[in-house]
Amino acid sequence: MGSSYCGRDANDIISVFTLMLENAIQEMKAEADLPDIEIESSSATRQREVLSKKFAYQNYELQMFYVRQKNKMPTFSEDFLEHHSYLCEAAFALDYSNNHFFEDIVIGKQFGILSDFFLIYAIGQNNFMTESTVNIINSAIILASSNIDCALPIFFQFAPGAAVGVLQNRNFFTNFEGAVLNNCLSSQKYLDGVIKMFKEKINTPSELEKIKISLQQDFDVNLILWPKFIETRVFRLGLRMAAVWVDIDEYLMVETDNFTNIEPQTAQRWKCSVLFDEEYSYEQSYIFTRLFELSEEELSECSVRSQLLSPSDQSSSLGTTALGPLADKPSVRDIKILGNSSPISQKSCSDCITFILKGSGNDHDFLEGNRTSGQQQFQKLLNPKSAPANSLTRRLAVCLVEKIDGNFVNFCRLWIKFLEILRHHWEYNLDLPYFGIDERPQLACCLLHQKLQMIQYCISVKKRKHREMEECEATTSECVKEAPTNRITADDEFFDANESFDEVDAALFLKEPRGRSHPLDSNECLRNYPKERIFVPFTQDEGPMTEDQIEQRVSYLFSLEDANLRTRAQSELLLSDMQAFKAANPGCELVDFLRWHSPRDLSEEGELSERMKLPGNFWQETWDSANAVPAAQQQRLFNETREVEQIFQFFMNIRIRELVKLLLPVVSVHMAEILLENAVECLEMVGLKLEKLCNELNVATKTSDMDAYFDVARTLRMVEEMVMKYSTTSNLMLRQAQSMDLLKFIDLNVLKTFVTTLCESSSDVVDELSLQSVQLSCEIPDAPDGPIFGTLRSFFLMDEEGDREGEEEQWPSPIRKQAILRCFVPHPGNGSRAMPQRMYTSYREARPRLAGMADFCLPDILFLGLLSTAQRKGCGGIFKSRNKHRKGPAKLRPVDYSERHGFIRGIVKDILHDPGRGAPLAIVQFRDPYKYRVKKETMIAAEGLHTGQFIYCGKKAQVQIGNVMPIGELPEGTTVCNLEEKAGDRGRLARTSGNYAIIVAHNPDTKRTRIRLPSGAKKVVPSANRAMIGIVAGGGRTDKPLLKAGRAYHKYKVKRNAWPKVRGVAMNPVEHPHGGGNHQHIGHPSTVKRGTSAGRKVGLIAARRTGRIRGGKPEKRGKEEAV
Repeated sequence: MGSSYCGRDANDIISVFTLMLENAIQEMKAEADLPDIEIESSSATRQREVLSKKFAYQNYELQMFYVRQKNKMPTFSEDFLEHHSYLCEAAFALDYSNNHFFEDIVIGKQFGILSDFFLIYAIGQNNFMTESTVNIINSAIILASSNIDCALPIFFQFAPGAAVGVLQNRNFFTNFEGAVLNNCLSSQKYLDGVIKMFKEKINTPSELEKIKISLQQDFDVNLILWPKFIETRVFRLGLRMAAVWVDIDEYLMVETDNFTNIEPQTAQRWKCSVLFDEEYSYEQSYIFTRLFELSEEELSECSVRSQLLSPSDQSSSLGTTALGPLADKPSVRDIKILGNSSPISQKSCSDCITFILKGSGNDHDFLEGNRTSGQQQFQKLLNPKSAPANSLTRRLAVCLVEKIDGNFVNFCRLWIKFLEILRHHWEYNLDLPYFGIDERPQLACCLLHQKLQMIQYCISVKKRKHREMEECEATTSECVKEAPTNRITADDEFFDANESFDEVDAALFLKEPRGRSHPLDSNECLRNYPKERIFVPFTQDEGPMTEDQIEQRVSYLFSLEDANLRTRAQSELLLSDMQAFKAANPGCELVDFLRWHSPRDLSEEGELSERMKLPGNFWQETWDSANAVPAAQQQRLFNETREVEQIFQFFMNIRIRELVKLLLPVVSVHMAEILLENAVECLEMVGLKLEKLCNELNVATKTSDMDAYFDVARTLRMVEEMVMKYSTTSNLMLRQAQSMDLLKFIDLNVLKTFVTTLCESSSDVVDELSLQSVQLSCEIPDAPDGPIFGTLRSFFLMDEEGDREGEEEQWPSPIRKQAILRCFVPHPGNGSRAMPQRMYTSYREARPRLAGMADFCLPDILFLGLLSTAQRKGCGGIFKSRNKHRKGPAKLRPVDYSERHGFIRGIVKDILHDPGRGAPLAIVQFRDPYKYRVKKETMIAAEGLHTGQFIYCGKKAQVQIGNVMPIGELPEGTTVCNLEEKAGDRGRLARTSGNYAIIVAHNPDTKRTRIRLPSGAKKVVPSANRAMIGIVAGGGRTDKPLLKAGRAYHKYKVKRNAWPKVRGVAMNPVEHPHGGGNHQHIGHPSTVKRGTSAGRKVGLIAARRTGRIRGGKPEKRGKEEAV
């Protein structure tokens, strides 16, 4: 009871699992067919679109993927589709001649799948499953596919890179099998062993047609290179070349353990791929990422100066800075460094400072470069807020980030030393290099560059004031020397003051105006003195502000609630202008000032506007409080010393995180420009990535958002990787071609396209779902005779015995051998339809991997392939012989003169099914050679016959499928059907579906021919007998597997004893070989019983078998027999 219950429970689990598979397949197909549904694209392979669903089986969590191929199915000829109409669309590509060594999808390479397919995968299952579990799941897949009539392949991955599956419809059944082996036989390492394994797996009694073989051999070499713009780091590169042979006949390729005729020089195609070092850290992106990560560390909250100076040294440092201007020549002192870190060397520091200030060193990093091809991208790099190329800010940032990787203390040390240089330039009125005179801070630049521009502007202002002061002192000293000494004596005359007020006002105006610049352009005069013009005064400049100062000022103004308070907070400049105007125009009024400063506040009559007349007006109050003071004698609005000291204070106390934020815009744009200069030749490959990088830089530098810099770092890494791969591979090819004297034969445009394709296909993606290979490859142009192939070949060729002269260089042993074997063969029997058979094998020296059509073997070598079998399906009782709608007898046309001495042509009009007959019939139309009429003949159709085909009957016809000829005219070994047993009987032998006869030998003396019948018996017939060339169509009808118990039930129900059967022993001797013999009577016995009385048992107990019924007449004998 217990075992029975467990068995029912297991069956229920399988039934439920099968039902879950059916529902999942139908739902995913329905969802994929919706036009408005966008299927999620896979970023890993970029070759397919995926839908997925999860379900469970026992302890396994399974996930099913619907994989939609983006590549279109190949187009097939109408002849191919007509001959293989019993196959579904997914099975058409199984024997496709170009279906070999797919690299974008592993399933496609292993099984030759070009259509959509389903893949079931066990989540988190990295080890091999048990064979019983795989068989159960595979059986459930077969049942689910059959129940819902799914015409797409369904695979189950039972190990990484190994899968099984099924593809079926009503006409055929394809089983995809896989296995993995740890060890294989020595013969399986070579092509002959693989071919033998392929034939054993097919195991068909039919003779195999020519096996088509596609072969690929991979050769690897490792190279050590130095990248183009990173000369100090080693880059490892793996180069792989693959020799490919496509659709070669079996007998043309020989490979055993002792002999092989497969030479790489004879390959039809060559492919190449590059494997780059994934552990290599790219210089630009690494430094940028390291700088970015520094802002996230705990150390970033500390100031830069705190990492260098001890508390006792800070006071001395400040004193040294203050007394610096007293020395004749500034000296850079040694800064003590805390901790165990060694200080930066004097030479290294001197080189950095020289590079920053004088431009010596690696100037090539800051040159304009070749910007013709990348002009558009260079223009986009002008949009981010950064520092100009070859500026002091750019040089400072580059030197700082170079020190961040080796010793962080040196990073801080170099920053402090740069501040000392800035202090020195300020104290001694030295212009900063790479800045223009009177250059104001530009808000379009980054904050660090604005600060340095402010320092340069302050230096310019300071130098201008010193120059004006020196000129003023010189002028004053000359005036003192030339002026006479007028002294007041006691005899001087004095006059009384005038008593008229008009004279007093005139005396006031006669005061000398101060600070005049030029007359007002409108030629207007003062209101109180119509004869005096209004002069524009010299005014003070409010001074430039950096971005952070503007933000502080805006924040302060927004903090003031009253509008009047905000206006008064900005009154310093207005008061200065009013004081300068009064000094330049004595006796002026507010109306005169408004004519120059704000004409819109005056009416058309020249009076004050209503706003200015309001009581408590701010402008009126400021005018009343303003004194006549020229700009040169006013309190300074812009104090350059104060501004510079604030910047120095900010720089000296800056935290590490703040300093990193100042450097990020400069460093990111600088690295992007370096990449762009090196990417001029490969803009087609990295153009989109560069455009994305420029857009991300524009956002990051203007918002100072650290998340935006995360995106910049990621894109920068991708661009640098692609650029360095291209530049490294291109330089490698050019140097090697030059050394081999092949550079003059290489078309640089072709080489550029080849290297671009090579680098684009070298992206390594590890896809555990067996949907993509690890490495892609591209075709080598003009191989094997082109110069590019010759350059690549020079990396691989080697001399087996060393560098001996006069010997031909040899290719190394291939590290991997792949083979694809294909053929069309009836399976499982002779009468089956021809089905595509395919096997893929892969063998490595270090770890052999085979993939082909084999049963489950020892784990760890992979056998993956397909086995196609014709299948019986259809509605109704297919095992019954129905003869209601027979088409009539099928015979050859009557023989006549035209066939005996020439030939006659006919055309196939239709192919018909004859009920009760396994073979199809062909309606062939002939023109009567004697009368003007058309005659139609019904013939047995040969395999391959199609409507519209011309067939020829006669002695001089060609040997082609479907033609009818005398067998004496056919060569020995020809396959024929519908053969005449006697001349003119129009066909009696080899007429059933899938059967054929073979011509064995001819005897020209007796004009007779020996043939081999389908039963295997030999028969001699006249050579004049006719036969149709080919095999009878419809083969495999009786060899189709039942697959389901219901099929077997209906078959044996028909074939069971449902009608009376007569035993052979009960028959007469003339009717059956088993007939005759006593005690075996027909009907009731005519002899006495054994239990009767003795008197009744007289004579023969068992009657003779005469064949007569009891009471019949005696048999008549002839005269000869009587004698």
